Amino acid sequence: MSVKVKDFFFFLVLSVIGLNAQKTDSKHLDSITYQELWSIYTGPTNEYIERYAKYHFEKAKKEKDTYQLATSYRMRAFWEEMPVAMKLLDTALYFAKKVPKQQMHIHNNALAEVYYTKGAILLPMIKISQLPKHLLRVGIMQKRVMIRI
Repeated sequence: MSVKVKDFFFFLVLSVIGLNAQKTDSKHLDSITYQELWSIYTGPTNEYIERYAKYHFEKAKKEKDTYQLATSYRMRAFWEEMPVAMKLLDTALYFAKKVPKQQMHIHNNALAEVYYTKGAILLPMIKISQLPKHLLRVGIMQKRVMIRI
């Protein structure tokens, strides 16, 4: 056999192995639930953003699940730089508002999660001295209420 034929067969074998691995991986991804994706996201590694973020988005888009679309954008925002994170959160907010109001608890939860995430990302950038006085009073009032409870 010539070198070209050997190279061709070697390439063919590697291609078949690669395609077979992709099929196995996509079957594995199809069986992952949103709860499992959340567990991976909150896990100790960056595996979610490296491997599962795109899949989470694709699955939610395929199932037309607006809550999960909002969640996928919101979860990706924590891994991005500020301007990109804010765009992702604005998109998440758009999808959160599209959650059917018949599912009021999910609708409200989606909105609260996005607003909370936006605040969590922005807050470290704001100095307390920059906050308007009325917001400082609200914070003091909340502390008083929490102490009474």
